[in-house]
Amino acid sequence: MKRIKQIMGWCSGLCIGLLACTDDRTENPDVTGNVAIELSGLATDVAAATRAPGQAESNLYLKAIVDETGTTYIDETRINYPQGLSDTDPRDLEFASGKYYYPLGQKVIRFFAYSGTATGEYMSLTAGNTASQDALLSNFGKRADTIYSDEGEGTPGSSDNPAAVLNFRHVMTQLKVEVKIDEDEKPGTVTQVPKTVKFRMADIPRTGKYSIYAEAPDPADDSTAEKAIDTDGTYTVQLGTNYLIPNGADLTGKQLTYLEIDDFTATAPDLAGYTVELSPGNTVSTSMKLLPGYAYTLTFLIRRLKVAGIMLRKIDWDPEEIDQDGVTYVPKYLELDLGDYKNEGADTITKAVLFTTGMLQYVGRPEDGGGDNARMQYVTLPAANDVDSIQLYTKSGLLIATSVQTSVYDGNTLTLPLSAAGMLPVNNSLPYHADTNPYAVTNAHQFINIGKAPGDSYRQMINIDMDALVKEEDEMVSALSEFTGHYDGQDYWVSNVRIAGPGLIRTNKGVLENVRLESGEIDASGETAAVGSFCGTNEGTLLACINQAQITGATGTVGGICGINTASGEIVACMNMGDIPQGSTVGGICGDNRNTAANTVVSSFSTGMLNRSATNLGGICGVVSASGSTVLNTCFWLVGTAGRGIGTSEVAVGGSNTVDMTDVSDVSPERLRNAVSDTENPLTDGVVALLNAALSVSPVTEATQYLFVLDQSRTASVWPIPLKQ
Repeated sequence: MKRIKQIMGWCSGLCIGLLACTDDRTENPDVTGNVAIELSGLATDVAAATRAPGQAESNLYLKAIVDETGTTYIDETRINYPQGLSDTDPRDLEFASGKYYYPLGQKVIRFFAYSGTATGEYMSLTAGNTASQDALLSNFGKRADTIYSDEGEGTPGSSDNPAAVLNFRHVMTQLKVEVKIDEDEKPGTVTQVPKTVKFRMADIPRTGKYSIYAEAPDPADDSTAEKAIDTDGTYTVQLGTNYLIPNGADLTGKQLTYLEIDDFTATAPDLAGYTVELSPGNTVSTSMKLLPGYAYTLTFLIRRLKVAGIMLRKIDWDPEEIDQDGVTYVPKYLELDLGDYKNEGADTITKAVLFTTGMLQYVGRPEDGGGDNARMQYVTLPAANDVDSIQLYTKSGLLIATSVQTSVYDGNTLTLPLSAAGMLPVNNSLPYHADTNPYAVTNAHQFINIGKAPGDSYRQMINIDMDALVKEEDEMVSALSEFTGHYDGQDYWVSNVRIAGPGLIRTNKGVLENVRLESGEIDASGETAAVGSFCGTNEGTLLACINQAQITGATGTVGGICGINTASGEIVACMNMGDIPQGSTVGGICGDNRNTAANTVVSSFSTGMLNRSATNLGGICGVVSASGSTVLNTCFWLVGTAGRGIGTSEVAVGGSNTVDMTDVSDVSPERLRNAVSDTENPLTDGVVALLNAALSVSPVTEATQYLFVLDQSRTASVWPIPLKQ
């Protein structure tokens, strides 16, 4: 099969090549020959995008009629449409029902290819891009080296002169209706051009050889005028741009059946004189047929608010260009009602994707700069009951992906009750509740958005990779200013963290629970405040939080979990595995503890390498500014990570303060993972058992819900990990 080159560069959608082999046999015009009708195809990205796997095979058809008699030669038969066709990669196509052959006697047959099922002699289509609503139609074709421009009449081919190419266009016909004032009128006689024109014509119904059930948009209000088809199937055509069915009807010389101009409605005698004529000087054709992909201007000439003439002329198709995979089309519009989400500035929705039950995608782009309620534009829109899920994007990437159960899509509006941070509750069939139904965090964009609503409650639902954010190379995310809510990480990780600032959050006044930073960097370069992986300053609760990110660029007070723990701050069951190579006051868990209450820092440990040149250095805290009874309880760090040299003594707090600590010491890696001696049980006598026992003394009541687990198959870590039970 030789490669077929695509002809007519303006053709959009799909091109199918029809080839035939030669046959020297004497032909009998009454007998089917053995010259096979073979097909190979070319498709553009547009055509490929509108056909989902498993769908396209059932809705692309071909039929043929005998040119001389008009009788059916090949009845409607399905074509197997292979996936992955492109302009550079044509592939053989096959009839689903087997091979077909040209007739003997060199009889000419005309091919019609289309999508959707034909009814009788009609080829009924529905506007749209779903498998059952596919706007592709055989427009005209090529036989040998002759281009046939008799559009809508089929592509001729015979055994000795086979059809070569079928071309397709979108099926709509564009009709622009305009009003002009008769130039012979004296100036000032007509002060204003009519604002509304509505008319009907008998030859613009939804019938014809290529019938299409379509909708005529109203230029004044696209959202409400989509129902402009009368019950008898005729259009009410209006001033501005209309879209008609390409039924092949010739409009020239036709009479209007209804006419309304502003508050004037034509009577029957008036209508008798209103017929459509070709514009003077028209050289394109002696008739004007409604053909697919063609555009016309229909001009009403008004003389003292009376119709003096109706002229029709052919024009270039003038769509409003939208940037969607190279498709130009006058868009369909969808309003976005996004609840509390501020759809503006850097948070403007840049793309809204609708997914149908057949896994087809409808991609919409914003019409303008957004706003609380943005209007998105589409090539076409699916039916309201056909949408399965939606995705919303900003310039930073995916904001939300959810099923339509969480939204209301009616074909004109998508209602999505998002929070200010762009999230839905965990159970999105119920209202948000801070304790029982918090907001669900499902991607990197939402993770950084918690700063937009810092007082809300959140629950992480999936492992999050911060590399999914769309940003410049080496660009970092700024630290969140303040958090006063509750964030539950639910044992999920946040990887590839790249934060610029004193930590994930500058000041924590809420509860960070079970948050895990798997990898990345906290860059504190230029920071004068205290620095920690989760927060620079902790005034709230840090519970079962794990850090594996490196903290760099710090020059002052820095801790593996928080920089400064204030008088109201609590740290329970936290782990630091990240390195801290700089800083003057350095602690594996907290740089400076200022809480004098008992058990302020409990059941926590650090394995990261600390800056041994720090002025104040401690495996748990760099300094404890305010002492109290057992402020630090059952905390450990790996020997060698906080020592200034071999053989020196390592202490939990800078200096020699031991009054405010209980069971705080350096341990070897083996002891942290096992018992002290062979006779001890690591689950009851070792460090893991000590960590778990101390959880019960924490003033944080939720601490008793956690247990340290030393099981790499469950935790993917060689160290004990706190898990919620």
